[in-house]
Amino acid sequence: MLTIPEFGETINNVGVNISFVFVTLVIVFIFIIFGVMSGSIFSTYQPGESKFSPALFWEYDKDNFIPSEHKELVVRRVVERGRLNDYFAAFDVCGGIEEFKQIYLNLRNPDNFSKNFLRISLGL
Repeated sequence: MLTIPEFGETINNVGVNISFVFVTLVIVFIFIIFGVMSGSIFSTYQPGESKFSPALFWEYDKDNFIPSEHKELVVRRVVERGRLNDYFAAFDVCGGIEEFKQIYLNLRNPDNFSKNFLRISLGL
């Protein structure tokens, strides 16, 4: 049975829990620092090497759908539902990361989650 300690008393488990929390926070901080220092999550992008996930444009006929003719739709769909490879494929369709940013900035009503994600990852 657990009891609440009186003022000035110590419990060994409390010390262990505080140490665990501190070590966890230090590890998270290190990952954040190295993540910021290593660049964006998109730093591994290589033009021409990625394809869209089959489920991303499931409602369109894959034989007749030409992504380069529907760049705004591609950008919106990738930002809302895409995986990392979908971002890379969208960069290819748009002509690079900078073009992708410009198309995104011209979209109407982007959601806050997407705005914050792209603000951090692409430096918008």
